[in-house]
Amino acid sequence: MADNTGNPSGRSGRPINADKSLAIFLSEKTYRGGIHRKCGTNERYVSGGGCVHCARVIATEQREALKYQKRHEADEAATQEQFERNLNDDPAQFIEPLDNDEPMVLEESDDAEERQRQATDDLM
Repeated sequence: MADNTGNPSGRSGRPINADKSLAIFLSEKTYRGGIHRKCGTNERYVSGGGCVHCARVIATEQREALKYQKRHEADEAATQEQFERNLNDDPAQFIEPLDNDEPMVLEESDDAEERQRQATDDLM
């Protein structure tokens, strides 16, 4: 059996930082650990060991991106609504010019077939 005297958790591997052990004992969420390479701070989370500063920066960036996205979607919806309103307000877009301005006049005829033929000839 391995000698784990330097590791108070009783597990093998790298020993737990004394500050982290104290933070665990006091039920704190953060502790002062090793310096983070990216940001240079040393405040870490007890649960995962992640950098507090970097986690807060990432959360702020995501929150701002979400605000921008919602604002952009609202502006786009308002623009689309305005476009549709303008489109519906202009009746000239839906009026098609007539091919023939002359009124269709049917000649007097007793024959139904003759009237139908005349009507179809006038339409074409």
